[in-house]
Formats: sequence, structure tokens, C-alpha cells
Amino acid sequence: MRNRFIISFLFISVQSLMGMVSALGGDALKVEFAPQKDVLKSVGENSWEAPATVDSFLKSQSDVPAGWYMFKAEYKTKGFNRLGTLGCEARSMNWKETYSAWNILSGQPEWAELTIYINVTQDGPFFIRFCDRKGVDEDSMFMIRNPKLILFKQKKNADLLPNSSLSEGTMNTLPAMWYLEKGNEKEDDSCLVKNKSYKKGKHVMRLQSNDGSPRFLNSTYVPFPDKGSVTLTIWAKGDKADSKLGLWIIGKGWSVKANAIADCETSWKKYSVTLPIPEEMKKSYLWVRLDLPRGGSPVEVADSKLVWDPSGSSK
Repeated sequence: MRNRFIISFLFISVQSLMGMVSALGGDALKVEFAPQKDVLKSVGENSWEAPATVDSFLKSQSDVPAGWYMFKAEYKTKGFNRLGTLGCEARSMNWKETYSAWNILSGQPEWAELTIYINVTQDGPFFIRFCDRKGVDEDSMFMIRNPKLILFKQKKNADLLPNSSLSEGTMNTLPAMWYLEKGNEKEDDSCLVKNKSYKKGKHVMRLQSNDGSPRFLNSTYVPFPDKGSVTLTIWAKGDKADSKLGLWIIGKGWSVKANAIADCETSWKKYSVTLPIPEEMKKSYLWVRLDLPRGGSPVEVADSKLVWDPSGSSK
């Protein structure tokens, strides 16, 4: 009788937990989010805003089973300069467990998609924190709406990069979910420009330097697949023949990396680099970087992809 009661209790507990996050239309989970600490203020259904100069928090309103997820929402900013950024991370409610990499979001004056990979390591609620803003005015604002949680499963040939097209974002700013190192705020520096010649997309990213110093465009973090290899591909076009573009896949504080130097032509061509995945990278993260070298001629880039091949050779 006692064993039967224990089994019944465990069954009911598991059923209750999974009921809180029941699947909706595939892998989307029924997990609601709401502000924590009353910093984010409601501005409509499932929509909030807060001063960007203070930390703001969104908390899951039910327990979430341990596993890999994508937190998705739309975000917008006000009062960010062209290089303005906002940090973002996921944590356990007691702050002891970090559930995501430290992601850097570029300022976006129009609504743009936000995607963060999250590894929940213990059943229970968690929170998303937005903080560590740079390049913002005193009256700057951060807005977020329609958050949702989606189960993440590794799939062969699936693109891992958020906003891999590099097209989503506002003209003369940076692509959503990418940020720039070594740039400046002047309009003749690196930014999204109108797409005049690539086969699709409203914008392309133009890497250029108005002071001759290098420019480094970084993606947000994505999880390392368990085995095989990952390949970064991107389309690029130089203002001049043999314009240089550095392609990087980087992980574990630069101790794991692969890079290639593309000699870009004056017409659109596809370039790639492949990283064999070391065995110890499980539950770790990687990111992509595109480099314009010192004194380099401008290069336009579009339509990147980061694809996993489970049959590729591992280190």
C-alpha cells in the first residue's frame, strides 16, 4: 500500500509539472512570464517597458522541467546610440545556477526578435535578467513583448544562429542579436544598409571602418552540439577585389576556434569555415565573429548560417 501511494504521488507530481508546461502547437510551451521586482511596467497585454538604466527581470510563472530551451520574445529600445547594447542572461531563482551564456543585445529602435538559448539544470521557475547597458541616454527605455519558451532539440542541418540573415534590424543601426566591437557612432561606419544587389532581404550588413581600425561583428551565443562539426557559411561582396573578411567560430574562451580569411570578390559569393566539435564541449556555448581587418576595404555580408553535421569529424 505504501509503495502504491508513493508511485501514485510521483505520477501525479510529474503529471502536474508537465501540465504546467504543456506543449502548444509543436514545441512551444505554456509558460507565462511576468515582471519581477516591479521594474518592468505593463504597457499592454503581454508587453512591458522599463528604464534601460536599471536592471529589469522577467520570471516564469510556473515550474519548468530541466532541459534545453529557446526563450523568444520581441524587443525594442529607445535612447541607445548606434553601438548601444544591453546584457541578458537566465538564472535560477536563488541566483546560484546560470542557465544561459552572457548575451549582448544591440539596441533596436523598432521591434525585433530576441532569441536566447537556455539550459535549465533543475526543475523549477527561473528568471531572465536584462542589465549592463552601454551607450544609452539617461532617459533610455527597454521594451519587451510576447515572451515564450520553446523546447530546443539538436537537428541536423538546422540553422543555429538567431537572425542569421543579418537582415532584421533598422537601417543605419546593427542587426538584431549581433553587436559590434571596435566601431564608432558615425554614420559612415559599420551598420545595416539598404540591400541593392543581394538576392533577398531588405538589408545587408556593411562592415566598414572610417578610422582604419578593425571591426568585429559578434553573434549571440548558441549551444555546442554534442558531436560532429559545425559549419558557418556567409555571402559576402567587397567594394574592391580581394577585400578581406575574417570568419570565426569560437568557444570556451577562445581555446576552441576555427577561422578562415575570405578574399571577397566584387560580386556576391559564399564563403565558409568548419569547426570539429571537441568532446568536452557538451553543455557549453559558441559564437560567430566576422572581422574586417585593419585598413580593410568595406565588405557587405548577408545570409549567414551555422549548421550542425552530426557525421562530421570531431576533435
